[in-house]
Amino acid sequence: MDIQKATDLEYAELADIWYRSSIYAHPFVDRSFWRGKKEEMKTAYLPFLETYTIRQASGIQGFLSMVENELAALFIEPASIRKGYGTALLS
Repeated sequence: MDIQKATDLEYAELADIWYRSSIYAHPFVDRSFWRGKKEEMKTAYLPFLETYTIRQASGIQGFLSMVENELAALFIEPASIRKGYGTALLS
C-alpha cells in the first residue's frame, strides 16, 4: 500500500470512487442524486481539501480528505472495503 498526496489530475478518478462508495454506503438513496453531485465533488470540493490517496499496483483504492487537520472524508472503493485501506489512511 502506498499513500500519496492527491494531484488535480486524479480528481476525476477520486470523484468516481466517491460516487461508487456513496452508492454502496447509501443504497436507499437514488443513484441520480449521487450522479448529480459528482461534478461538484470534482470541482468544488476536492481542489480545496488536503487529500491523500492509497493505492496498490492496480490503482487508487481510496482516499482521505482533511480540512484544517480535521477529517472531512474517507472513501474506499467498494470492492476494497475491509482490506485495511481505510485503517492505513487513518494511521
